[in-house]
Amino acid sequence: MTSTAIPEPEPEDTRILPPTTGPLWSIHHWLNGITPKTRRFDRLISCLQFRLAHGRWPGHRATLQDALLALKVGDEILSRDRVRTTDKELAKHFIEEHAGPGLAVPTIAVLHSKKEAAGYAFPSRCVIKPTHSSGSIIIRRNGEALNLNRILGWFDHNYYRVWREANYRDLPPKVIVEPVLFDADPNTELKVFCYRGRVKCIKCYLGAPVNTTSMLFTADWQPLHATLGTPVSPEVRARPEILERIVAIAEALAAPFSLVRVDFYWQGTELFVGELTHIDHNATGQFFPLEETDRISRIILEPA
Repeated sequence: MTSTAIPEPEPEDTRILPPTTGPLWSIHHWLNGITPKTRRFDRLISCLQFRLAHGRWPGHRATLQDALLALKVGDEILSRDRVRTTDKELAKHFIEEHAGPGLAVPTIAVLHSKKEAAGYAFPSRCVIKPTHSSGSIIIRRNGEALNLNRILGWFDHNYYRVWREANYRDLPPKVIVEPVLFDADPNTELKVFCYRGRVKCIKCYLGAPVNTTSMLFTADWQPLHATLGTPVSPEVRARPEILERIVAIAEALAAPFSLVRVDFYWQGTELFVGELTHIDHNATGQFFPLEETDRISRIILEPA
């Protein structure tokens, strides 16, 4: 049976997510479970999620969240390239094709069934995650014991049925195993927001792994003193020496899409593209401080 439980953020996932508990969210979870899995009801449930997260109905402001919701409930989200790059294995082929060889995170193994995963000898140092979901990850650094039942449970999970992101709907369940990059430090992550093929702002993480903060920067690394999904960093991180390369790669990958986030792992002059994210925070994420929502949204959504 396909699981519809709300996925809990992993210990390494330090994003601030909107609350998904309380009486109104309970009604949402019930409605989500009983309503047909059709595009009409995807739109209704997604608008309800938006209302619960932001305290308003969508479509009345020109914010990033409104634009993301419009993308989520529209036809473009089901385009071949959107669906292909949602799959964490297939996205690597897209990255290599559009940005060049050696940029995708290397793959150690792809496991296609519970039986294969149950019999696999996971390396003592690796990253394990489902290719067909979001927010679930295990980082094994020194041969720690693994919760195999949790890994096997990923094969029963359908992210679409939880959050109605239709680009996940028909993805086959797989588990991918990758090497640990840069000691899996979240401070090596860059989230690059692109609109109409141009980099508009870059989210850079700072702070200890258990209390991550971040800052948004313009494409030329001017700090915006605001962020999305985490507390705002009190520090301003130095401009990456390979910023021009990051921007060029992001724009090459963003070219087929109207709005997309390109995720990088970066340290010094080393660089890997992690994945492409189509609906940031399921269109329910919030800017910090909240009053910066309109200003940052204008920066991201202003035509090039």
